[in-house]
Amino acid sequence: MKYIVYPAVLETDESDNTYCFNFQDLNVVSPGVSVEHAFLKACSDFQTYIEFIEKFEFNLPEPTEFLDCVKLNPKRRIMLFRAKVQGEKVVLMDTEKAYKRMIQEMIE
Repeated sequence: MKYIVYPAVLETDESDNTYCFNFQDLNVVSPGVSVEHAFLKACSDFQTYIEFIEKFEFNLPEPTEFLDCVKLNPKRRIMLFRAKVQGEKVVLMDTEKAYKRMIQEMIE
């Protein structure tokens, strides 16, 4: 089984005591009402994001090296998250093919 690993920055909104993990390389943010809630959400969101990228064959940016992420985010906590990678081509249904075309047109 293969895995992919990306760093995420733990951020705190002190105005309402909420937390989020920010996957800066992916523009994915996973909020929560506690650190634990944000962590569990980040695990799920990251896996879902990777599955989406694989299914629709989009390019995945290279992850920032952990130590570089630490240098770019002083005084913040950085965690590494992993997700399972299928590594095999998925057959899309017609509705998924149409969705893929629509997303590609939006990106281009």
